[in-house]
Amino acid sequence: MKKEETHMDEAVLADVLTNLTEESKAIKNFIEKQQKVIGEKDQEIKNLVSDFEQKYSSIQVIAPKPDMTTMNMALDQGLNKINNTVESKLTSIKQTIEAGPKPITRHFRFLLFPESNTDYYYKMVFGRLIPWSFLFVVVFYLLSIGQKTIEAYQASQYNKEGNQCIVAWNEVYAHESKAVKKAMDRAMAKAEQ
Repeated sequence: MKKEETHMDEAVLADVLTNLTEESKAIKNFIEKQQKVIGEKDQEIKNLVSDFEQKYSSIQVIAPKPDMTTMNMALDQGLNKINNTVESKLTSIKQTIEAGPKPITRHFRFLLFPESNTDYYYKMVFGRLIPWSFLFVVVFYLLSIGQKTIEAYQASQYNKEGNQCIVAWNEVYAHESKAVKKAMDRAMAKAEQ
């Protein structure tokens, strides 16, 4: 590098440095001024806030007394309508209670024929109950006759066996000697006791 160029460079550098220091001083001064202005503005804001708080605490809102006459009139009219309808309904209820049904009386009856559904009743009685009851009576009669027939048959069988025994006894009695007849008479007397 040449000497002249460096000297010149040194002069330019010195000039740039002096410009930069001046600009930094100017920026520093500007910042200090701005801080002072901000400090003053902060103080003003604090003063305004304290004034507002004092005014706010002393503010009293007094609302005018509402005019309730129209509301009271509307409520009175509504209540009168409700009272009238309630009274009319109560009188109608009272009239229906007075003219209402009479007390219930219980009747205990035994009906052979129904008061309602007579068609179904006659269909049931003449279509099913009478034939089945007739069949039941016939079966019961046949069973009792069968039982008597069985008893009569058993009695006749018993009599046949008994008659055979009697015939055999009489035949043995007729053909035996007097000593055997006496023994047979004693056995008969013992059997009769």
